[in-house]
Amino acid sequence: AAPSNAVQIIGLNNVPLAGDEFESVDDLDVARERANARADAMRIERINAKAGEGKVTLSSIAASISSGNQVGIDTHGLNIILKVDFQGSIEAIRQAIQALPQENVSLRFLLQAPGDVSLSDVDLAVASEGIVFGFNVKAPGSVKKYAKQKSVEIRLYKVIYDLIDDLRNAMEGLLDLAEEEVPLGSAKVRAVFSSGSGKAAGCMVTTGKVVEGCNVRVPRKGKEVYVGTLDSLRRVKETVKEVGAGLECGIGVDDFDDWEEGDVLEAFNTVKKARTLEEASATVTAALKGAGVQV
Repeated sequence: AAPSNAVQIIGLNNVPLAGDEFESVDDLDVARERANARADAMRIERINAKAGEGKVTLSSIAASISSGNQVGIDTHGLNIILKVDFQGSIEAIRQAIQALPQENVSLRFLLQAPGDVSLSDVDLAVASEGIVFGFNVKAPGSVKKYAKQKSVEIRLYKVIYDLIDDLRNAMEGLLDLAEEEVPLGSAKVRAVFSSGSGKAAGCMVTTGKVVEGCNVRVPRKGKEVYVGTLDSLRRVKETVKEVGAGLECGIGVDDFDDWEEGDVLEAFNTVKKARTLEEASATVTAALKGAGVQV
């Protein structure tokens, strides 16, 4: 074919991308040699460019939900290698992903291309700690075996929304856990007396219960004068684990003795809970507004 003429080429193993260049040679063996050399060079280049440590799977990400991470504004990222049946599927998937809030966890598409999952895709996932997602494509047995050896996860889908749901779950698994306060009860200080380690408060439990080792808060005149741990809980002269409403008790904390009669002690615990992308996004927005940033 002469320059500027349109041609049709058959027999390709993978679907080329727009802009890819073709080279014509007279010998089939030479063509294979050059193609293999280029493929090897691209694999090495990707590995060197995205060198990293460790492996990431959807299972390991989901497990992080119960890991007890500190709460904060997250800046995590999830590396994705996306293989699809044809170019148009990429745009459809990207549009669906736009509905997922990404202020806290960003999706980084290291590769998005038509074609079945290949060895080079697995290499890229190894180097980048990424996950391979495939839509309406296959992963040959040799590729699956290689991926298993390298501890790389390959996820194949027939329905876009199944893919999106798994991406959402993976992103939410990367979010730091939120701390939620669980009220236990309250007690009113009726007397202050000396103890072996300082001062203790003689209290009447007014609501719920107070529990040894729980968190306590002492508000006074609109300010918190103490937040910490209830270290000592006594009833009469006996150390007890908890005291319920309507009963008197002695309360002591190791790092606070500025009790005053009439103080109300609030007892509570904190628990870790998973957050949705929307909840995490709202946290970021609130933090930015609090810092005076217009959003």
